[in-house]
Amino acid sequence: MALALSGPAWALPVCERTPEVRDAIMRLARADSCQDVDAKALKDIRRLNLSCPRPPCTEAQALSLKSGDFDGLTALDYLDLYDRGLTALPAGIFDGLDSLRQLWLDANRLKVQAGMFDELASLEYLGLRWNRLTAVPVGVFDGLTDSARLHWRLRRGCITPPFPRSPVGPAA
Repeated sequence: MALALSGPAWALPVCERTPEVRDAIMRLARADSCQDVDAKALKDIRRLNLSCPRPPCTEAQALSLKSGDFDGLTALDYLDLYDRGLTALPAGIFDGLDSLRQLWLDANRLKVQAGMFDELASLEYLGLRWNRLTAVPVGVFDGLTDSARLHWRLRRGCITPPFPRSPVGPAA
């Protein structure tokens, strides 16, 4: 009997990922079972849309991500998490997503945390609109390139490069 691995030894097996993430990966990999998704299939996924199927999302459709949900998706260049009721993201959730160019986090209830985007050096678009942001920690956007477009609302407006390297908004 052969042992099938879903990714590198450190990767969270596909079957242990958040159900919405697991199901989307299976659909994109055209796999009948989460056990059928191998490392090559993960590497071939370029776009992952986990946005609310019929906005606005209800509490029952809220998504709670865990560390490792995106492990092995090294070619992923588009990730859509629009309107999924996200309030927080686990540390390291974006680790290994070196190809990610677009990240849509709009219409959630996220609080931006220091280090949240540190691993996203290739990011060209970051959507944070409609998250009711009131403050942004020092250096939260330091890892982003100056060519990235950052769309977010802090009361009003949109910030474009250069990104603020100091806190914006009232003290937290």
